[in-house]
This record gives sequence, C-alpha cells and structure tokens, in this order.
Amino acid sequence: MTDKELVRLVAEADGFHLPPAYYRNEVKRKFDRQVTPATVTKAIGAYSTRLLLPEKTLLQKAQDLLMACQHDRGLATAMVGKAAR
Repeated sequence: MTDKELVRLVAEADGFHLPPAYYRNEVKRKFDRQVTPATVTKAIGAYSTRLLLPEKTLLQKAQDLLMACQHDRGLATAMVGKAAR
C-alpha cells in the first residue's frame, strides 16, 4: 500500500476533520510508516478545505441526530454538548 492509501484508511476510519499531525501519528502507530504533511495533503486535501462542510451535509447530520434522539431536542442538545467536551 502507498502512503496516500494508508492516510485515506485512517481518514475514513477516524474522519476527515482532524489536523495533518493526527494522520501522520496514526499511520506511524498503526502501520509503522512515516508520512509527510505533504502526503497527507495530497491524499485527503488541505486542512482548511476539509473543514468546510457543505450546509446540506451538516443539516443531514443534524436530522440524523434528531432521529436517533427520537426528536427530543433537549437530548440532542445535551449530546452535542457532551461531544464538544
């Protein structure tokens, strides 16, 4: 597997919103391979770009959370608060 493929595997498992250092450390820990920040950027894009999720995607995730909480807004708010800690 190439370094870029390893970075993509970590990103798919842990999410694309994390800083490049996270992916570098995880690839080193899981696969014992050293990757550069440039490799991370080439594999999954620039950090600033990865943070810009379309509103439609965020709205869908919010609706999914509400459904999981059986449309209890208080519970959904509490879960978001817990996740932010």
